[in-house]
Amino acid sequence: MTIRAIAVAGLAFLAACETAPDYGPASREGAKGYSEQRIETGRYRIRYQERSGARLSEAMDKALLRAAELTRKNGASWFQVVSRDSEKEETGGRSGVGFGVGTGGRIGGSGFGALSLSTGTGSRSGAPVAILEIVIGTGEKPEGPDVYDADEVYASLSSAK
Repeated sequence: MTIRAIAVAGLAFLAACETAPDYGPASREGAKGYSEQRIETGRYRIRYQERSGARLSEAMDKALLRAAELTRKNGASWFQVVSRDSEKEETGGRSGVGFGVGTGGRIGGSGFGALSLSTGTGSRSGAPVAILEIVIGTGEKPEGPDVYDADEVYASLSSAK
């Protein structure tokens, strides 16, 4: 295998590692994505953690999108946000991938830097987290600034995910 082929393979591997779905469930606690908790019938807490460096408004939009999805999934037509909160999640543990190609120490020599994966104990600065508590309902949508039509929210925000 030539050095060029190895370099291309390494870059493809790096691209695959860096690509994460933009919207979806969190794979574990503290990971990017949504999670929800049923509090009681028709009442849920939704948490959406964005990637580090993202704006809080992005996390809030995705939490609203999840609220719309959850409302529709339960056969309801509207939801009311009864509580909003936000935080910066301090995520620990940096991970990295390295790949190097170089020349040897003698004239005409060549060398290859191996692919390496590492996990450290450093910390990354906060990823924005949006937390919503919602009540879902059917029938005529009540009036109010915190009451949303689930179909309209879904149509508006699902194209932005």
